[in-house]
Amino acid sequence: MSINEKNQSSVPNFSRNLSWVDFNERVLREGLRKDIPLLERLRFLAIVSTNFDEFFMVRVAAVKRLLNSDAAGFAVDPSGINPEQQLKAISEKVHFIIDRQYECIRSDIFPGLAKNGLSFLRPDSCSVPQLDFLDSYFVGQVYPVLTPLRLEDDKPMPIIESRLLHAAFLLEPENKDNSNVDEELKVIVPLPPVLDRIIWLPMEAMLPGPDSMTVNGQERKNLQLVLLEDVIVTWGAYLFPGFRIKESMLFKINHDTVYSVDEQRDEDFVEAMVEVLKDRGRADVIRMVYSPGSVRLRDELALRFSLDADYLYEVDGPINLIDFMELANIAGLEDLIEKPWKIHQSIDFSEEAPIWDRISNGDVMLHLPYQSFDPVVRFFQEAANDPQVISIKTALYRTGGAIPGSGIQSSSSAYSPVVRALEQAALNGKHVTAVVELKARFDEERNISWANRLEKA
Repeated sequence: MSINEKNQSSVPNFSRNLSWVDFNERVLREGLRKDIPLLERLRFLAIVSTNFDEFFMVRVAAVKRLLNSDAAGFAVDPSGINPEQQLKAISEKVHFIIDRQYECIRSDIFPGLAKNGLSFLRPDSCSVPQLDFLDSYFVGQVYPVLTPLRLEDDKPMPIIESRLLHAAFLLEPENKDNSNVDEELKVIVPLPPVLDRIIWLPMEAMLPGPDSMTVNGQERKNLQLVLLEDVIVTWGAYLFPGFRIKESMLFKINHDTVYSVDEQRDEDFVEAMVEVLKDRGRADVIRMVYSPGSVRLRDELALRFSLDADYLYEVDGPINLIDFMELANIAGLEDLIEKPWKIHQSIDFSEEAPIWDRISNGDVMLHLPYQSFDPVVRFFQEAANDPQVISIKTALYRTGGAIPGSGIQSSSSAYSPVVRALEQAALNGKHVTAVVELKARFDEERNISWANRLEKA
């Protein structure tokens, strides 16, 4: 054996899945850093949560299915551990990371934001005027769109959407002697995505104290907010006349999203993907994240989801931290985020000269995201309107923006200019071929809508 071969043979193999968890711990460390602005730290902590959602829905789901297969005894990771050992190690590492994540949120991030004029309030700490406002808000805006779902022992579990926040309630009759129901009821209430999760309290209902403060020499308004789930739990009694709420909790689940679709199917492949997406709500549940509050409800849900303790994650704080990303866009809080990097225009392109003239003189390299993406957009727009262009062929994997009329939203409110240019090219009589990746994970529904819209154009 040569020296090189000997050295290669001594290099250890690492578990792909455990290495991914270690990577996410490095993301967590960015959120723990004291030298980073508070809202940037909150952004990193939110990324930890969304990363783990995908990790459990894809990778842990795959390992769990392998564990339950006939090949479990022979399936050994390149690092030398079997599926059962992988899942045990993942659970220990992820529980540790999430505990640190929420300890940071409770003891550092939220108190720090409050000192900077941005306070997260629970209803039990609100003033009387604030409670009056929230009561009216619940009755007028929230109550009409809530749909309670009863859990019954002799009936299947209602379909619960992955990653969607739910409230669970344990109810008992207010007057047991005069009630036809002599048993407790268990009910879950999905939080409708159409409602804003962050409820801003009006200035006139502020807690006693100054309306503003001075931070870093600048005057800043005091902002106070309450979360939708806290309002639903607090005013949930409106939903259940004749019953009293004994216990409540919040939770979300992660389904197995590893799916199989026949790409050679003779019928419409888009329709096959739609069927797969519909079936996701019936796939195995891989994990439940829940708030403290009710051991009985937790155990009931865990039993129905067939989850043992390794797949239950209690968090003392808001679930689905991704919704707090929008706080970085609030005017007046710029000192709590990093200054945006300047996006430079490429010196190889000018606004006056057509894209075609420049690239006909030689190749141009764009360094994204440090340089502007505008030349790429202009390339499609000019091609769509150039009478000498007769055909456009491209591939779309993921594209941002909301799709008009589809109900599909993304982090961007702007309709994709590339897709708009392709539609315009088709309307101008050009032959347009766009290969759309329908299996772009977690963007499948959006991409199906893009594909249907382009096909119509």
